[in-house]
Amino acid sequence: MPKALIVLLSPGWLGAARLPRALHRAGWQVASLCSPGNLLAHSRFAGTVTVAASGDTLWADLLGVVQAEKPDVLIPGCEGAVRFFQLVVASALGQVLSAQAAAVLALVRAAVGTGHHHHATLSKTAIHALCLEWGLPVPRQLPVRTAHDAITAAANLGYPLVLKGEHGFAGQQVRICRDPLELLWAYQDLHRAHPGGHIDAQQYVHGTVAMCAGAAKGGSLLDSVFALKRHTHPGATGPCSVFEFADDARPAAMLATFVRQLGFTGLCSVDLMVEEGTGNLFVLELNPRPVPLSSLGHLAGHDLCEALARAFGGEHAGANAEQSDRPPFVALFPNEWTRDPDSPWLHAAHHDVPWDDPPLLSAIIASRVL
Repeated sequence: MPKALIVLLSPGWLGAARLPRALHRAGWQVASLCSPGNLLAHSRFAGTVTVAASGDTLWADLLGVVQAEKPDVLIPGCEGAVRFFQLVVASALGQVLSAQAAAVLALVRAAVGTGHHHHATLSKTAIHALCLEWGLPVPRQLPVRTAHDAITAAANLGYPLVLKGEHGFAGQQVRICRDPLELLWAYQDLHRAHPGGHIDAQQYVHGTVAMCAGAAKGGSLLDSVFALKRHTHPGATGPCSVFEFADDARPAAMLATFVRQLGFTGLCSVDLMVEEGTGNLFVLELNPRPVPLSSLGHLAGHDLCEALARAFGGEHAGANAEQSDRPPFVALFPNEWTRDPDSPWLHAAHHDVPWDDPPLLSAIIASRVL
């Protein structure tokens, strides 16, 4: 039975806190390393949980947990964990390491990718440039250094216009601007929040935002699942709260390109825009980590955690039994409940409430109510 070590450094990160259940269901043993106060520590499926004392001790904590648990794979559960792994790889260049440290570094390197571009996965600017290099379709984009650049970009790309910071997640650094006043406000807001940060203006593509989540090992895509976002919260650029499973071979091919070029191992996803009228796909961004959809592919006959387990020698039959009962829509808990406590989707769709994980359910509700 293979073992996965989840590393989660952001306390309120919901998607990775739900991941242990999906891994356990697919035949994995699970261990967890997380920051203090993390929702992950409340899951009854999280296995042995080690709480990192502080950021200064993360490397030592990781060394100790890996030595004790002997995981087959490391799964960074949040942007902070990916950034930590990238820093570990960069810091190890040219260093003479002990056998123990070298073994941990190999796991870390696999988790961020063994390819040449692993350091760029959290940069929306860099990923856009790599998509152009790899022949993947992306919206037109122009760099913005000043407010004048923003106005010039709008003259070239038109309105609505998307203004994006280089980093961030869950739409935190994405602004949709419909006129010059909104554009200038958005530029000042992003510039004030992240002084010196890279900002890009991107063509707005009318359509439906979609996501393709996958499992990979050694640069090969093992399986994937595709879904259309039907509701988001908070706002149009926020995390998904209701999605619809869909069938389309193109998103998997795009995700496979990322996985191959990065030499990636683990769970990842790509966000896409399905253009209205044409059905053309455009890559919006890459997530080199699990997303909520990563835990729910089994509902559509694509158990990503099982696919990864089999690649590591695991045997777990029957995980795809729910394929014939695929729900067309899934309401994500607690996002849709938070968006609208009276939402009809809470009853009409498959509502993803962790009823079989009472400690985690209680912790999630408490975190949203308090």
